[in-house]
Amino acid sequence: MEWDAESGGLRCRSCGAKVSVQKAAPEGFHDYESLPSFPAIQDDKEKSVRCPACGAEIKTGSRTVSETCPSCGAGFVSADKLLSFARPDGLAPFMIPPDRVDGLLRKECSRRLLAPGFSSGRIRVRFISRQYITLWVFSAGISTEYAGYGSRLRQPHRLESDEKEGSRLLSDWEPFKGRRSDLMENVCVPADPETDDACYRRILFSSTPQDALCAWQPEYLLGSWSFLPAVSASDAEAKAREEMKAEIRKRIEKEQYEASEFKNLSYRTFDLKYNNKAWRLVQNPAYFVISSYRGGFYFEAVNGATGEVFGDFPVSSIRLAVLALLVAAGTALLCVAIDWDDVIINTDGGYGIDHDRALVWFVFFCAVSAVCLVAAFLGLTPPIYRKDDLKNKKWLREITE
Repeated sequence: MEWDAESGGLRCRSCGAKVSVQKAAPEGFHDYESLPSFPAIQDDKEKSVRCPACGAEIKTGSRTVSETCPSCGAGFVSADKLLSFARPDGLAPFMIPPDRVDGLLRKECSRRLLAPGFSSGRIRVRFISRQYITLWVFSAGISTEYAGYGSRLRQPHRLESDEKEGSRLLSDWEPFKGRRSDLMENVCVPADPETDDACYRRILFSSTPQDALCAWQPEYLLGSWSFLPAVSASDAEAKAREEMKAEIRKRIEKEQYEASEFKNLSYRTFDLKYNNKAWRLVQNPAYFVISSYRGGFYFEAVNGATGEVFGDFPVSSIRLAVLALLVAAGTALLCVAIDWDDVIINTDGGYGIDHDRALVWFVFFCAVSAVCLVAAFLGLTPPIYRKDDLKNKKWLREITE
């Protein structure tokens, strides 16, 4: 059995039978007194388990909670392993079926001006992994007291004896202080330290609506991969506090800049007091895709609940060259228009072209074109893996073969 996004229930891979799953509301936030104290689990040990469907022996990691059997494709969940640490408070089930991932990638690729056509066959999807990503989520009310000095630029008074005095700007430092209260909600910290924060925050958390969450049940994990947290609750909480502090600092600086026209701030005191601190553990769905283009391999992520796409797409060298030439031509034509009177000259027989001047602008156009082309190709999106990586990465070689 595995989770079927189209029917919103379980489906048997062999006979196609479907089983409904009763949804329930997710749990809310917990206070910090119940913050789990277990250490981070490192996936450095392997053990063998038996597939409940075909009985094949499978090598699995110490952090793996759910996976699919490589022999028969059946999904199975080690729910006791996850529940012995921390039961997730909410889970967003897959709403995007796997057969739609290719279409979403094509659509996203077509929106990008410099990306090659996905239908050309040069871009090929090599690997799709369906996973549930575990995320720590924190909320807190914060009272902040701050004080410091802010600088404001002013024009100095010019004396008659010093004519250059008025051309300089002076910086005056003035004291400021204040107090504010903020409610920081849904500060997300991925439970895996090797993840890309931008990808996980933007695609897997921020873009997933809160009403998509439901109560956690092991049936949702069937047919997907999921893992125990590799970041302990205490480390995640410390990182969340740093992010809350940085966000409040930004808000204070924006407020002071707009109110006092300060150009720079220097803090003497910056005290934060936390209250009503809360946390919860959620799991969000994602498809991780590896695609290939001209010997390079690229990574994309697709939100399994909303279909939003995030990642690196290749850049077409032909489209990039055409764009660079258009930029160079536009620059050259603009310069010629400015210097039009020197290029087009008035002769006895009418108007003519100053060949020497035109040659100068032709050389200039070639130089600008060359610079634009070099700059464009240097800016190509680099692949995350290349052909040489196949020798060192067995799992990647198996995917592409």
